[in-house]
Amino acid sequence: MLAEKKLQYMKVLLYIAFVFIAGMTYGSSGVGTTARVGRCTIATTATTATTATTATKVIVDAFAVTSATKETHCFGFMYAELLAPFVGKKELTIMEIGLDRGGSLKLWRSIFPDANFYGIENGNKHGLERAKQQKAEALKEDNVIIHLGSQDDVAFLQNVMSEVPKGFDIIFDDGGHSNKNQITSLQHLWSAIKPGGLYVIEDLETQYYQGTGFGCYGQECGGGPIGKKGTTIELLKNFVDVLNKDFHGGPTQWNSQWNIGHGDYSVINGDRDLASLHCYRNLCALRKLGGKEFVLHRNKGCKADNAKA
Repeated sequence: MLAEKKLQYMKVLLYIAFVFIAGMTYGSSGVGTTARVGRCTIATTATTATTATTATKVIVDAFAVTSATKETHCFGFMYAELLAPFVGKKELTIMEIGLDRGGSLKLWRSIFPDANFYGIENGNKHGLERAKQQKAEALKEDNVIIHLGSQDDVAFLQNVMSEVPKGFDIIFDDGGHSNKNQITSLQHLWSAIKPGGLYVIEDLETQYYQGTGFGCYGQECGGGPIGKKGTTIELLKNFVDVLNKDFHGGPTQWNSQWNIGHGDYSVINGDRDLASLHCYRNLCALRKLGGKEFVLHRNKGCKADNAKA
């Protein structure tokens, strides 16, 4: 019994030594590093390319000095992951719904200094006069246009889209936070996202809230218990089924050949172009297909397999 306990003790010591040495090697080789984003820490891994690391640093530095309230929800590390592929790109077109006092617009402009920005504000939080003042101030800028209106007004949204016929690379929804606000905007603005673009919905905590209290600026939040129909959270869950629509009712004759594009399940117009759904605590982002991922209706439909076809 004594010998067995000694053996177990030695195993523990060896394990501790292994972890210590591995940790020292990992840290000193530069394989893994960490950085602070506001109150949160992000990690980079061995697969992170130099360009991605540089892009992440741009975002980290911007969040370190911003006056925006994004870090109240610890959004910094999330955006460091989501926005890195866009950093350094030219001629981006970005829209933010819900401008508050303008802090986040300044944040996005510091990350994407060459982008064109559009804002939507209804004045519910700080008053219509403040919103009008923001719009007037934006007129002095070369790359900022602000529209006054509601994000659940379909005619208003269509008018905004008509002014930007080429669409948006990124849309941030930090607006009214009710299910009506979030769902209406997504339903009608998703088609305006460019290939490879991103649609982000913030402050999803309201989709677990009922009534007109915290977070929805006097509107009915439209949330409730887990599984309640009609919430933004429930809609987002359905996008998992959209992404995997080719396998519904399977296996089919197409599945074994990885022949892509035969599923027809949909929850909003245009979601056939959905590439991925990224969800974090209190924030989800939908990425649109860029056109280089799949070859539809062909066996072995991954682009890598059809590069020479």
